[in-house]
Amino acid sequence: MTHAGLFDAADVAIRWCEGVGSSGTATEKELAVRQRIAERHLRILLVDDISNFRAALCARLVRDYEASVDDDDCGEDALKRAYVEYDVVFIDVLMPGMSGIEVCKELQRRQITAKIALMSTHLDNALAAEANDVAFYDKTSIPMLEKILLDAAGGNSA
Repeated sequence: MTHAGLFDAADVAIRWCEGVGSSGTATEKELAVRQRIAERHLRILLVDDISNFRAALCARLVRDYEASVDDDDCGEDALKRAYVEYDVVFIDVLMPGMSGIEVCKELQRRQITAKIALMSTHLDNALAAEANDVAFYDKTSIPMLEKILLDAAGGNSA
């Protein structure tokens, strides 16, 4: 398992799910990155208990990156899919039942090879410190999610 990062899902929802850049259209550079990722046809598992966020993110991953996306609303159900070889697993940190951190630890115990990223709309110092056991926090101008997808596709940041 590769620890891909911890990022704020609210930032993704605003800046990434609903549009790119201030104009709402993708730049040539962003389109080139999308194409490099789409060529790899990534298999992605998205785990989040907020259905409208999960639906929006799934739609964007399929539409812009031609990814194959499975989704679950809880960690327990996601672990039932652990036999599938995913390229990337996005997990909400705070969910009813198993937390994203607990799911990450179990996936690590099972030695899966997917890139794993924790998501949260509740980033605070205590949460970031707890999540550091399974991921790292990185906030950049390029959405962390796209950087993780590009890495999983075998590319470098454009």
